[in-house]
Amino acid sequence: MKKTVLIMWAMLLTLTLQAQNKAPEDMVVIEQQPEGSLYIYNREGYAVREKKVEPEDPDNPYYLHTEKQTGTINIVFGKDNKVYMFQPLSNLVTYDGWIEGTLSEDGRTITVPMMQYIGYTKSFDMAVQVAMFRLDTEKNTYVFDESVKEITYTISEDGTIKQNGTSKNLILGAMNRAFGDTFTYLDYEWIQEGDYASTYTLFTEEPLSVPEGLETESFYLTTCEFDGSQWRPITLNCKLGFDGDDAYLQGIFEYMPMAWIKGKREGNTVTFPTKQFMGTYVQPIFFKGARINNNVAEESDVVFTFDGNDTYTTTDYTYITTDKDDFVYFTYYMGLTLSKHKDTVLNITGLETEKYVFSYRSNIGEEGAMEDGSNTVEVAFEDKNIYIKGLWEGLPEAWVKGYIEGDKLVFDLPQYLGMYNDEYLGLFPMYLTAFDDKTGVLKPQVSFDYNAEDKSFNNHDCPLSIGINKTGYLGIQDYYKGAFVSEALSVKGIESTDAGVESIYDAQGIRHNTLRNGLNIVKMTDGTVRKVMK
Repeated sequence: MKKTVLIMWAMLLTLTLQAQNKAPEDMVVIEQQPEGSLYIYNREGYAVREKKVEPEDPDNPYYLHTEKQTGTINIVFGKDNKVYMFQPLSNLVTYDGWIEGTLSEDGRTITVPMMQYIGYTKSFDMAVQVAMFRLDTEKNTYVFDESVKEITYTISEDGTIKQNGTSKNLILGAMNRAFGDTFTYLDYEWIQEGDYASTYTLFTEEPLSVPEGLETESFYLTTCEFDGSQWRPITLNCKLGFDGDDAYLQGIFEYMPMAWIKGKREGNTVTFPTKQFMGTYVQPIFFKGARINNNVAEESDVVFTFDGNDTYTTTDYTYITTDKDDFVYFTYYMGLTLSKHKDTVLNITGLETEKYVFSYRSNIGEEGAMEDGSNTVEVAFEDKNIYIKGLWEGLPEAWVKGYIEGDKLVFDLPQYLGMYNDEYLGLFPMYLTAFDDKTGVLKPQVSFDYNAEDKSFNNHDCPLSIGINKTGYLGIQDYYKGAFVSEALSVKGIESTDAGVESIYDAQGIRHNTLRNGLNIVKMTDGTVRKVMK
């Protein structure tokens, strides 16, 4: 499972180790769900953890932080009065181990022995054991209390399960066990997570059911998914249906393709509220939305915008989470697109191309300052169609397609450029989009003024964007005031003092004494007009 965790073991992955294999022969980690009746409970109570002091204090680098438990816990009641608890600590979800207890004959008490293993990494010869920890007030941390051999839970008549004997001074926690010689300094070290006063109540939420006879349409959902270490592209088959203005969307989680979420249509937007229960996949699964503010995820509804061209897009993040009150996730998506059409890369062959200079302004300067830029692209004409290759240097072989309508050159959007492999972050689908730079709303098409005489074209109404996903979110490159001029007509270095130059204008018709960066209209003394790119 893919979940956020705070674990010290990441540093170990950079070391080359010789496993000592000194773990006890009778060590058992229960990794598979035991046989019996599975019940899901909501967690309540308190969780305590060590957190780093910000800003860092070398004398006191950590402090104890207490918060309320959230999420759920799986409990199996098996044969011979055996009871099993999955991931017994609310914040320690890295390890998929179960601990075993015994149910009393009257069915009212569960007794769980301490020192059970919930994880083991053979390459490091390191394990994790569940145990009791007592607060060391002098050091302001928790230390292993080997005198506590077991913990009990009481089951009330309504099925509520309560943990006995724990408090802020005595918590149920976990510790490292280092059986090899390399990490002996971590042996019996508390893993900075623990619970006390835990209470478990039966989880009773039911998944959404859709209206009988609901008519749906099929869509491709495309997005980038974070897999715990890198981003990867993903395409899912979804269904979208409407009952009046109620919207129903199925298939946004690949492991639960039949699960639905519900939203509301208003005008050209469809809003899906956050915290929707989707069903159970090992644990309860929730749909949760977020927007990123200063690199921090803030919970929000997920709003799709319909572009009028069979496509719904949202720039909101979508979390598939096991905890509706926290961002403990199976996976999350960076923007979503629902489209009737599957992405395919333009494959253009056999057309004669001409080199063009593409000039623009872009926010690529320091701290996003606008700067002039240009690059060379290849342009091919076929009847009323125009094809451009090399618009973005990250995918130099990618083509985009436009078509001529009167004195306009039109690009339908978004257009798929292909997959871009970032060696650090992962694999991303890249698209050409356009957006209103005042509202940020994506446009289904963009038009350029087209000059049939010299086959140049330019645009000043809205920026083009090379972005991740059809949402245009996380624009890699934005092009403002884009202009395309044949390289044969692009002359650099002309100044107004040169013989034969009468006047110079920029693309907006403003007169200048010298050439400006970008497209210039140069009127010669012989009456001719030249388009000059600088």
